Amino acid sequence: MNIKPTTFMKAVSSAGTQVRLSTVSLVVRAVIIQAEPSNTGNIFIGGSGVSSADYGILLAAATNEALVLSAEQLGAREGRIDLYDVWIDAAQNGDGVSVLYSEET
Repeated sequence: MNIKPTTFMKAVSSAGTQVRLSTVSLVVRAVIIQAEPSNTGNIFIGGSGVSSADYGILLAAATNEALVLSAEQLGAREGRIDLYDVWIDAAQNGDGVSVLYSEET
């Protein structure tokens, strides 16, 4: 099995409004999510109700922090994560994340 690294960027156009990380079902073994270096506010990662007050992970502005997330870390042996079910919010309009995942080829 070979893997192919794949990337995309996702921005939150209106702060305080949750957006799906992927607009289509995208099932992966693991994903790396990093706040954009140009962000001026924090990024909040979680489920469909994610907000600045209710989030799973916070990526601070102006840092090189990255979230490495796998289904195994969440307790699912040999599981997968659907990026369609991961949501982000931002403290500032237009802030966003870079996403890196691997596709099996």
